[in-house]
Amino acid sequence: SGLLWREVFTAEKRPTPRVRRGAAAVTLRDQTGDAQLLMIGGRHHDDLFEDMWILDVQRSPRGARQWSRIDGTIRGPKPPPAAYHTLNHASTATGDMVVLLGGLTWSETRIAETDVLRDLDRRCFKQAKDIYSQFCTEDANYCDLDKAFDSIEMQCNTTNAERDGENHVGPFCCEVLADRDSITTASELSRKCKALCQTNAFSAEFDPRISEGVWIFHPNRCPNDCTSPSHGTCELSRCICKVGWFGDDCSRPLCPGSFCVTEERTLAQHCTFCSQRGTCLDSGECSCEDGWSDRDCSSAHCHNNCTALLGLVASCLYS
Repeated sequence: SGLLWREVFTAEKRPTPRVRRGAAAVTLRDQTGDAQLLMIGGRHHDDLFEDMWILDVQRSPRGARQWSRIDGTIRGPKPPPAAYHTLNHASTATGDMVVLLGGLTWSETRIAETDVLRDLDRRCFKQAKDIYSQFCTEDANYCDLDKAFDSIEMQCNTTNAERDGENHVGPFCCEVLADRDSITTASELSRKCKALCQTNAFSAEFDPRISEGVWIFHPNRCPNDCTSPSHGTCELSRCICKVGWFGDDCSRPLCPGSFCVTEERTLAQHCTFCSQRGTCLDSGECSCEDGWSDRDCSSAHCHNNCTALLGLVASCLYS
């Protein structure tokens, strides 16, 4: 029945989008009329995405249904990384329009610093627990509180020095040193240390922010309208240049000895110019490297064309 769900399997060929949640997607129509899924943004754990991917969901066979990332070839400003945003598609008299609104964004977690702070917390609790075993006799009849306080002070000073003398609350219950004269038992010292460790413990804060602004993407608009219909066609805001033209807007004439290849999926353009021995100028002419000549830089060029060899027969060869 046409009312039943049917799973759409995609090709296993890479690349594919990273696993994510909080992405937004809409369905567009390509030039053949087939449905294309456009997906933008999302998150994976703490990582926020701003990438754009398309999937031709109606392609057949299965191997033709491939994910393609397209934002790398789209010029101009782009929405910031976000997740849980809204994406809408509308068809207007001037063409299709995709509207992106809202979403959440946040600062990336500094993993290295977080690990250091959590390690300091662990060491603080361990020191508070080990006061009895380190500074008391086995029967707990005697505890050397002076050595216990000296040990705490030494570790606090060492940690402060390692942190470049920053003004911060150190580990190892450093504030307990202010009560040195009033604490008379090891149990009291251990209890206060544990309480201070808990008070000063690192707490990771998640501070999501609303992503402001409205962004509009016109999939049927391309840079400079691809110059003219004779130069290229527009697809998903990227120009597909016709033979003899290249560039973001297909405005530059291709030089002799040059050719371009457009990737089928990403529509990225890759060109080789002037027989790989020169630069293609905006005028459509090659500027050859030293030792090469002709319109397409394909011929080796020798000094004076080998005419200064006292009448000897010579040929100009590339070496």
